[in-house]
Amino acid sequence: MSIVDAEVDRGKYEWILEEGFSGLYLWHARRTLHSAELVRVALVGGEPAGLVIPKRIGADIGYVYYIAVAKRFRGRGVGGALLDDALRLFVEDSRLEVYASIEDDNTDSIRLFSSRGFRPTGFDELKRKYGAMKAARVYAEMLVVRGETLYVLELQKKRGTGEHAST
Repeated sequence: MSIVDAEVDRGKYEWILEEGFSGLYLWHARRTLHSAELVRVALVGGEPAGLVIPKRIGADIGYVYYIAVAKRFRGRGVGGALLDDALRLFVEDSRLEVYASIEDDNTDSIRLFSSRGFRPTGFDELKRKYGAMKAARVYAEMLVVRGETLYVLELQKKRGTGEHAST
């Protein structure tokens, strides 16, 4: 398996989203696929098997917008490889923490993100870390909606303190 930047014609990957999302989620995933700064695609035998849309928020935060895996490639480590790739990019970009919002009934995604050290969090914790104004801006940019839980993974030491980010 290899993971590469998506080709310019991102429409060719919409079928992957269609296999994993429906309704408003599918509409937003398609929109995000075409507007995102970066989309990474997993290739298995040269064939697209899944994609991840990582997003930078401010100077310190990474956000995993979507991970989608084609049905015939599920259960083969594609989602984990895509998440690991996104985390590697965020570490290289000196992000302090990474967030993802996950539907409360999506046990596969909860298991995947938890296996990488993500834990549930929420707006109140963001507010304690960043203050109310920045927390509201960050939360809005993540587009966390009803029925989702926000998850966080602290990646690095806090800048200038030498202390590890809290877990």
